[in-house]
Amino acid sequence: MAQPDTSPYENDDTRLWTLERRVHKMEMGMDSIEMRLGRIEESVQDLRTAVFNQALFFGILIIISNGIIGALL
Repeated sequence: MAQPDTSPYENDDTRLWTLERRVHKMEMGMDSIEMRLGRIEESVQDLRTAVFNQALFFGILIIISNGIIGALL
């Protein structure tokens, strides 16, 4: 069988290095995505807390205003 033509730059070490580099890039990309997801989760939690606090504030405000209006009528 004929041997495939290989250049001096395409040996097993070079292929292994290329694969390791690709894996490293993928890991870096995944780390970046995980950090972004963490920031998104924190933003959603902050937004949830803010909405709850505003709903609580306006709910109490409505109850108090209804009590005042009811007392005046």
